[in-house]
Amino acid sequence: MRGSSATMGFCTWQVGLAFENGTARALAVQRRRQGWQLRQWWQQNLPEAARDGVGGSPPAGLERQLSAWRRQLPGRISLRVCLPAAELMHRRMAAPDNRLSEPEREWYIAAHARRHFPIGHEKLLLDYRRDPQAPDTLLVTAARQAAVEQWLNCLERAGLVPDVLDIAPCALRCMAGAAGLAPDRLLVHASRAGWQWASPLAHPLEFGFITVCEAPSLPAARSLIDQRYRRGHGAGEPVYLSSDILRAPQADALPWSPFSALWQAHPPMPAWPAAFTIAGGLAVRPGDA
Repeated sequence: MRGSSATMGFCTWQVGLAFENGTARALAVQRRRQGWQLRQWWQQNLPEAARDGVGGSPPAGLERQLSAWRRQLPGRISLRVCLPAAELMHRRMAAPDNRLSEPEREWYIAAHARRHFPIGHEKLLLDYRRDPQAPDTLLVTAARQAAVEQWLNCLERAGLVPDVLDIAPCALRCMAGAAGLAPDRLLVHASRAGWQWASPLAHPLEFGFITVCEAPSLPAARSLIDQRYRRGHGAGEPVYLSSDILRAPQADALPWSPFSALWQAHPPMPAWPAAFTIAGGLAVRPGDA
């Protein structure tokens, strides 16, 4: 399934590609003087092996699907990718002493991360930032290096070389900012697997994921989010809710569409635009320096 605009331009397409719950979704935009112009959207169901919650190699057939899609794109693009959530792990850990400098600081974090991510002798890729709620604490995101390399190799064989690898909560906040959402409300992105939440735009980045086993409904998810995020965001106030599947209206939730951030978009349009929230956030995010 795909759609694209009819006009052509000369600026580089910014393309967000997200693998979520057994589906690959992409959104391509161009920055125009008046705002963002939609150039293409693309969506493909993946084999069962690619369902979130099942880690491992890219599924058989994915390279062929991506290669066919790559032929629809210009030669030069800026590609931003979010890997399946099953490939990523998140933990809090004690920050190193401020007196440590590089590279000792990184050595300390890498050594202590192994205690928090018990995966044997596999190499880890780490990203970390200060925990805004807890002094002297880091929020650490880790991925198995071998698994990430398998996904990157699959993309490269399909002619796709990412400029950026990012995580879903950051993409969610980027898309919310581009859409002009109020900066004081929690963001929740629902899927078949659960509820991805991120802190309000006006607050430092915090995020989490609540599975459907933990919370089968939004009210149940809100209760857990309020326990885990205590920054005075207004417990009980409506949250901004997006979803990768069609859902009935939810009480205490404000639905929104990533396509509201676009200055220009031509049909055909996807039947459920909110499913492209993560891919859209990747597309509109600033490039890394």
